[in-house]
Amino acid sequence: FESFAKHSDLLRSGIEWLGDEAPRFGARNANVRDEDPRFLEHSIDCAEQTASRLLAAHGVELADVDLVIPSQFPPAFPAAFRTRLGLPSERVVDATQTHGATYTAGPALAFASALDAGRAREGARVLFLGVGAGITVAAALCTLSSGGTARRSA
Repeated sequence: FESFAKHSDLLRSGIEWLGDEAPRFGARNANVRDEDPRFLEHSIDCAEQTASRLLAAHGVELADVDLVIPSQFPPAFPAAFRTRLGLPSERVVDATQTHGATYTAGPALAFASALDAGRAREGARVLFLGVGAGITVAAALCTLSSGGTARRSA
């Protein structure tokens, strides 16, 4: 995990109570966000820095990573991150078309999508990246075992 406090004003999020009469939402609360237009660009910068440090700490090059499971929020993040790093689309999972702009559940849904599509094979080295308010980046490097389970490398 790395936090980039200088960007803390770019995304403020929280839970808002909608009350008992909120049938159109299917829940009694909602995640509300105040997002600065610069959040996407800075999120990509921060995620790239965090990923680079994690990979370097383990002697791994980005070229050695088989699959990237990035944050799915904001919705343009997977494609913009892929473009920034110059990765082919088959190496970066973008589940935003199917699941929308999922916030904290985004990487898990993207991983499930990769498993369902047969993109996450046994022995694959996978880089997970989650981005959120703060800006905070969570990163993990894993090697997939049989059945799509992950052994954490870092």
